[in-house]
Amino acid sequence: MTDPRPGPRGPGRPATEVLSTPRLRLEPLTVGHAAEAVALLAAPSLYRFTGGAPPTPGELTDRYRRQGTGHSPDGTERWLNWMVRRVADGRLVGTVQATVTGPEPGRAAIAWVVGEADQGRGYGTEAVTAMRAWLARHGIDDVVAMIRPGHRRSEGLARRVGLRPSATMLDGERMWAARAYPAAMIERIAWATVAVADQDVMREFFVDVLGFEVRADAEMWPGARWLEVVPPGAETGLVLSRASDFGREPDAQYPVGLVARDLAGVVAAARARGLAATEPATESWGTSARITDPEGRELLVRATG
Repeated sequence: MTDPRPGPRGPGRPATEVLSTPRLRLEPLTVGHAAEAVALLAAPSLYRFTGGAPPTPGELTDRYRRQGTGHSPDGTERWLNWMVRRVADGRLVGTVQATVTGPEPGRAAIAWVVGEADQGRGYGTEAVTAMRAWLARHGIDDVVAMIRPGHRRSEGLARRVGLRPSATMLDGERMWAARAYPAAMIERIAWATVAVADQDVMREFFVDVLGFEVRADAEMWPGARWLEVVPPGAETGLVLSRASDFGREPDAQYPVGLVARDLAGVVAAARARGLAATEPATESWGTSARITDPEGRELLVRATG
């Protein structure tokens, strides 16, 4: 991603504030972050698509001092910057930013960086989603990002946060954009449901074999449970509904497919539990495997990328 330039302020305009997600804390940028961020931005691989080189401590201090003002010298741009910190251990894992231009409420050009060691864990999506929600609360629904074609990680993240590629190209980068949408429009898919025979057996399959987390396990009415599992960091969950509670038969197939960073590991974990799993196979649309769950349904799992 290009580095649009940084985080806002100004008469009557909102300043950045601390944002929280289940795994992350987004802190408004200060010059004090520079020393800690040098290591975060030190990997040369981060500059493969954007150009440039890892900043020195002095360069980063000067950059953050400028960005910390919250606006361009001529006042035509508002700069919003957050440092992304992992709650579990307090370590910086990335940055997100928005440059707001134009008549109020303005258009936000957003960018993000996730440290090399923490990529592939959903931190970028989680942080950018929080920033987009903050922008929307302040009336900024017109959001764009400039991404160099072929930067698959950034393209994937852009899609996950609601941006789509446009025909506009600038300096070798494609504009990805999100249209403004009415506040009443549906925001996201919260869950999908599969009717199962035994909730406990299926909970063990998703948690112990596939690495899901239990988002909710609570009584809906006497004798019936709402059991929802979710991949770590994901927004959309899967509700394992007991079919007999609704006077029906268990579903014969899943309403969703899954994506895994380590497809071979998923296959091995399933086989270690005595479950059938096909060898990963590559088709025109990607590499995938089919896992047969304890009740006989096939679950399609595709490799990331």
